[in-house]
Parts: sequence; C-alpha cells; structure tokens
Amino acid sequence: MSSGNIKVIDWQRPVVGPASLDLASLLISLGIDPSGKVSPEILQVHWILFTGWILEAWMDHFDQTTGTMERWLLLGLSKLKQAAL
Repeated sequence: MSSGNIKVIDWQRPVVGPASLDLASLLISLGIDPSGKVSPEILQVHWILFTGWILEAWMDHFDQTTGTMERWLLLGLSKLKQAAL
C-alpha cells in the first residue's frame, strides 16, 4: 500500500481492484445507475462480488429461514445477468 496503487474494495476482506469498481459500488449504494460511468465488465465484477458476499453471509451468519437472503441472492444474480447483456 505504500506505493499508493492499491485500492481496498471491502475493508472486511481486502480485495485489490480498480477505482472504477469502488465507483460502481458507491453509485449503486446511493441508488444511482452506474451504467455509462463504469464499464459493463466492472458492473459484472461488482455483482459477482455482491453475490459471493451474500452467499457467504447466508451460509455463515444469518437465519436461513426468513427468505431475506434468497431475495438478495436473486437480486445479485438478476443484476449480474443484466450487466452481461
């Protein structure tokens, strides 16, 4: 990190990635469509990471009977499919 070139995507699990991935995550969290501001490939990476985080949280940390995690997982998969088009 001393070179200033490393970006942290998730402070809980450091993942090295481009600043545009951070931008996509920020815009999505604010409810702003990132299309046109980041590449489709960056959106795909965002939704792949999102889906992975949801799966891990669902299996390891949350009640598996409420249906909430299923909805989040389906959202991630749906958004990943849209980003791939």
